[in-house]
Amino acid sequence: MYKAKTTSQDKWKNSWYIKTGFVHNFICRCGQVDRYFHIPSTVYHPSHFCSQCGRGAYLDSVVFLNNEKVSRWLYFYWDYEKHKNESGWHVTATTKIPVFDYTIQKIVFTKISIATVTLYFSGRISYETHHQGITRKYVFNNSNKITVIATILKSKLWEELYPFILSSPLDKIRWIEAGSLQECNKFEKIEVLGFFLEHDYLQEIDFFFWDNFTLFEREAKKHPDIEKMLQFIFNNRKEKSIKRAYYESYQKAIVNRYNPKADYIFARVIKDRNFMLQFIEMDPKIKNELFGEININNIYSFFNFLRQHYSERNITKIWTGITPDMVSHNIVRDTIRMFVSETTEALLEENFVKPKADFKSIHDEFVRLSHLQHFVLSDKIKFEYSYQDLKTQVEMDRFSYFLPMTVHILSIWARKLHNCMLSYTYAIHKRQSIIYGVFVDHQLTYAIEIIGDKMVQASGVGNKSISKDDRKIIDRWFREVYLISHFEMDE
Repeated sequence: MYKAKTTSQDKWKNSWYIKTGFVHNFICRCGQVDRYFHIPSTVYHPSHFCSQCGRGAYLDSVVFLNNEKVSRWLYFYWDYEKHKNESGWHVTATTKIPVFDYTIQKIVFTKISIATVTLYFSGRISYETHHQGITRKYVFNNSNKITVIATILKSKLWEELYPFILSSPLDKIRWIEAGSLQECNKFEKIEVLGFFLEHDYLQEIDFFFWDNFTLFEREAKKHPDIEKMLQFIFNNRKEKSIKRAYYESYQKAIVNRYNPKADYIFARVIKDRNFMLQFIEMDPKIKNELFGEININNIYSFFNFLRQHYSERNITKIWTGITPDMVSHNIVRDTIRMFVSETTEALLEENFVKPKADFKSIHDEFVRLSHLQHFVLSDKIKFEYSYQDLKTQVEMDRFSYFLPMTVHILSIWARKLHNCMLSYTYAIHKRQSIIYGVFVDHQLTYAIEIIGDKMVQASGVGNKSISKDDRKIIDRWFREVYLISHFEMDE
């Protein structure tokens, strides 16, 4: 039984946080119901005693599920039920609630399920809450800090699920030893088991820590072995110095996670051994995040374009000169996107001016070309937004949030913030991205890009980072205005 906070009286039941000014029916274990019209304390459980048996802890039926005005409970208890069936392993949190039985005219306690976590034999993981009236509320913990019950439940249910699975595993995952997952947190442990249930042809833990694994899944089925897969990623290069450097680089990267996408591409486009060594020795964190979700064929096309204008020495200088700040500001992603979506072959032949060999200069040149491409559009082209998009244009915490209504407005914003915002015209029309201008004291100060339910970037003039305080304000608008608006739309 899980206890959010211990009490010496009646640990078998829950007691709810009380708010003043309401009528409350306190239900004692003996069946006595005492009615109170005013509760003196809004922090601690009221010190009332049952008029029938003298117990000092009660259940409050008024605030049980439906009273949204009461958001915090002092104590909350639940039990676990575990079972394995033909579909997977299931752990459910249950509790007992007071319900009035009209047949016997008394309050009785009925067991309900609150939340369930499941690992299916297919590898899929499911977490489902059954009573949001409970899970959305807060509960005090031992340090008198309040926590959302759903957060506590999820954490505790995953803790219970992992040993339950290991106690009755399938043959697919019987090879996994608990000791090999000591460095994993409670969520990763379940994800590891799910991964190897789905990819049951693999039996090396390292594979779980490969990002973009689906890109190479077909090859992994042929060679379900880490060493052979590393040879494939590195294009079976024969040079001993490259092999040695690559394995050393891999060992550094796999301490966190390894994304083979950059190594896979570099090994196929860079021929010179010395230049290849420079690519291998790049910061693993930069290589892991370098290409994101960019299509591999588009990356190859961009490399071919660079070959037309730069030597392999300078191409190496361009890529190895990329900094963490450039990655975090999506300079690489934006440049390749502009190359693919915002330019034409004719435009590049007539207008591309070869910049110096660094990625920021190349990015800025594509921003110029993108502006040139869209110059003729002006305000004749308007963007179309949904009602949910439009109603997110609000003023909140000194910040005002606006959508660009036309390409002309977007181009003005791009010039004021000195960024490549205008190149998003096509993506906005196709509803692949949505851009907001953030105004502070009526001045355009920041721009943010949203894709689906994620804010993928937010920056100021020249793609500079936003201060922590201002980012907190923007994040609050995103959670409480944007996501809520679009969540209502989905419902």
